[in-house]
Amino acid sequence: MLGCGARHRDRKFGLLADELPPALREVFEHRVQRLAVHRNILAQCYLVVISVPTPTVASARECQQQDREYTHPAHKNHTMRQTGCYSTCRTLVAQESLTSRVPADERTFWETYAPGNIFNQIKYRISRLASRRGREHTQPEARTPYDGTHARRVGEFYDARHQQFMKVYGDVIQALRTRDIVDLLNYQIKSIGFEPGQRVLDAGCGIAAPAIHFASRAGVYVDGITISNVQYEVARDRTQAAGLEGRVRVILGDYHKLPELFSPGTYDIVYFLESFGHSRDKRRLIEAAWDVLKPGGRLYIKDLFRRVPLRLEHREPIEREIRKINESYHYEVSDLNVVVEDIRRKGFVLRFLRAIELELRQFEDLAISNEFQELTGLAQIKNWNDYIFPVDFFEIECTKPEFSLDWRLDRHFLQNRQHLHKETQASGTPAAGASLDRRPPTDMAKK
Repeated sequence: MLGCGARHRDRKFGLLADELPPALREVFEHRVQRLAVHRNILAQCYLVVISVPTPTVASARECQQQDREYTHPAHKNHTMRQTGCYSTCRTLVAQESLTSRVPADERTFWETYAPGNIFNQIKYRISRLASRRGREHTQPEARTPYDGTHARRVGEFYDARHQQFMKVYGDVIQALRTRDIVDLLNYQIKSIGFEPGQRVLDAGCGIAAPAIHFASRAGVYVDGITISNVQYEVARDRTQAAGLEGRVRVILGDYHKLPELFSPGTYDIVYFLESFGHSRDKRRLIEAAWDVLKPGGRLYIKDLFRRVPLRLEHREPIEREIRKINESYHYEVSDLNVVVEDIRRKGFVLRFLRAIELELRQFEDLAISNEFQELTGLAQIKNWNDYIFPVDFFEIECTKPEFSLDWRLDRHFLQNRQHLHKETQASGTPAAGASLDRRPPTDMAKK
């Protein structure tokens, strides 16, 4: 079959060559010779293939390019390598490449570049790119200069709306709240974990109502910071009236600049009560809290975060409501995943992330926020039938490690257990599974 077909094609090509001009006849004959070489290789492969129960090979060059074993489904013990077809094809192709020196400009892509070399080059370039990106991640990011324009606008907003906030919210400006505000503040004492004698920082303290409550009920020393001039003056008056000047101190300033206002390692706890979202540079704010925390100190955040749409058609209504909140209240509703990643990237050990665990009978159901919207005209909801609540409320707490994270990286997973042990040791009630090792954290890290 192969021979008859080949002879027929030779006669046909000969007739065609006679009709060509002399300039093209040489090129045509050269191509015909190459076809004859391929035909001979194919014929010899065919003779090898029919002698064993393996599939037919289309061409010797294809066999060389694929360079892989092929197992026939009916004869799983026979492969191309076992039959000798692979080695025969490879030898014949090598002989053809030696006998037919094709000019470089006439070679095909596969004649110029071997598949194995192409694969190795791709793998090499990918590995170089991955290593370069790895180096970029390890290098410290360039810190852009801080722009306090937005913070000043937040202060001006609270200065202008102070009376309206007091009329609707009272002393505590928190959207998620209890009917009796004392229940909320007592819940936060328990959730944050205040202990008598601790020095804590209320970042975004308002008129210091929570700070005064925590100082009087939990026995902590509170420093508060607010960006609003009006709130600062009211907070000072309220602190003096409560007789807590020695336990509560309020300063006027931007909480992004905590390291400039307080000494490093000053506080046992830094907390944000729905003030974290006023920041447009949350990574810088997390770093500022880290700087003023003691080793082993805790960061607590209670705030509203972007709701994840459960349906595609919910995305736009949620985004629309979030834009209204951000524009009206000079806010920037956070993405929960981004905040948690920034916290962990800084080096904090995440202790918990949870919804606010208020009892249903205590919950105020956010009616007070609707009252404020009606009073001020800010972020009003015009059509309740199409309204989709755009945020979720969560509380996050994490710990600044007492030891360097560069020590014993193979024991990174023990950090949470170590801090749990330290806390239960202080309270005197060992938790289930808590370590009994009494050595200090640095000794455990070096073990």
